[in-house]
This record gives sequence, structure tokens and C-alpha cells, in this order.
Amino acid sequence: MRHMNNMFLALLFTLCMTPAYSDSAYNMAVASGKLIAATNLAESLKESECGYAIKKTYSTSDVIEEIKLVLRESDAESLDRYVSSNDFQEEMIESEEGLINKPLAIMKRDGVDKKTACGMLVANMAILLDSSRVEWERSKNKY
Repeated sequence: MRHMNNMFLALLFTLCMTPAYSDSAYNMAVASGKLIAATNLAESLKESECGYAIKKTYSTSDVIEEIKLVLRESDAESLDRYVSSNDFQEEMIESEEGLINKPLAIMKRDGVDKKTACGMLVANMAILLDSSRVEWERSKNKY
């Protein structure tokens, strides 16, 4: 489920890119979508009941601005349009529900204590965020 939501976001961002894009632009769009989704997950997790387990502050809007600095002007405009859309806002809400609230509820239902459940979610978030950042940096260098 986690990868499906992130790939959905990446696909939506990719579809917003200019039609005549190269492989490097496509890879950049996919990597950017994953980084935005992972950062949003980190930000949402920090604001959840598991936030006590995260010391660092994350900002989806800061990551979007960082990505826009690298993109061609037309691609940055496409990203702006997408993140301003209802689709983007709904995907972020669905992502928080599916990647934080539901797993936390399931673990609690199954008898996992809060600290363990939060630790598992935070660990998964950290791995996802790190791999997304590495992929984005790699794509940025080839864009």
C-alpha cells in the first residue's frame, strides 16, 4: 500500500510535466514525486500521536521549493499547478490515512503497544525518506 500511494503521486506529477520530456526529465519527475510524498509522510507523522519519536522537523513546502529550484521553468510551473490542485491535497490526506492512521490502528488492535507501533512507523518513514532523497539527488544530477 505504501509504495502504491507514493507511485500514484509520482505518476500524477509525471503526467503534469511537459509532454516532450526526456528520460532524465521523466526520472526527475518520478523521483521528485517520491520525495514530496516521503516528506509529506514525515511531516504528517511528526504531527501525529507518534510525533514524540521524531526530533527533526520536515516541511513538504520546503522540499517542493527545493525541487522547483532545479526544474526547468515550464516543469516548475507544472509542479506549482499540481500542488495547488485538489488532487494533490486529497492524495496527501489519503496518504496520511493509509500510511499512518490505519497501520497505527491495526497495530493497536493487534496488541502492539504505542511506542513499538510508533517506532515501526518512524523507522519505515526514515527508510523511505532516505531512499527517496538518494533517488532524487541521483536524478537531479542527470536532469
